[in-house]
Amino acid sequence: MKNSELIETYTVLSQLESAKDLPFKFTYALARLRDRMERVVVFLEKLRVTTVPGQIEYFAERTKTLIALAEKDQDGNPVTKVGPNGNEYVVEDRVQLQEALAELAEKHAKAIDAMKEKEHNFAELLEEEVEDFVPYCFDVAYLPVDTKGNTVLTAEQLRYLIPFIAGDIDAIPDPA
Repeated sequence: MKNSELIETYTVLSQLESAKDLPFKFTYALARLRDRMERVVVFLEKLRVTTVPGQIEYFAERTKTLIALAEKDQDGNPVTKVGPNGNEYVVEDRVQLQEALAELAEKHAKAIDAMKEKEHNFAELLEEEVEDFVPYCFDVAYLPVDTKGNTVLTAEQLRYLIPFIAGDIDAIPDPA
């Protein structure tokens, strides 16, 4: 299992654990499995959010530059709009903005290069196989079923759980 797959599975397990009316044994199995994954997921998250030297300073200066060049409302606050990447400052003079950001990028080239390298390394790490992970496997009988004998889980949820189900995979009830 790759690190990226483990993170996806952990997210699905977290969502399932918060669901109501699931059988005790199934909920217990999810909790045990999630607990075993948590160490790896927490470690990866810490790596993802770790800053590189100069990163905080670069973003602080970049934000200061954007605010300085942004249009202001009647109270003197920068005007924002919702863009493809979330809220964005409204800047009329795009040429001046590009020049200011290029100058800032040149000034902080080492930090930007380090951020790109960290992002690249993290992407590679996500594609590596998980090391030292011993999964908790549970019996197929623990899967929650409705009154017709079909599992109440979606096919997508089952896809994430199948590697951790002990016993006859063919005995997994069909999704409702």
